[in-house]
Amino acid sequence: MVGYAFSPINLIPDPIPILGYLDDLVLVPLGVALAIRMIPAPVLAECRA
Repeated sequence: MVGYAFSPINLIPDPIPILGYLDDLVLVPLGVALAIRMIPAPVLAECRA
């Protein structure tokens, strides 16, 4: 997901008004949420402590 966020290649090019950044605003938070779900609960609890 980090690679997609910093990649110059997007699903919808950024110069297109509004739609260009819409894919970034949707896919990056979904990727972060997926990464948090993949972390085992004991590891996540230990990191939060």
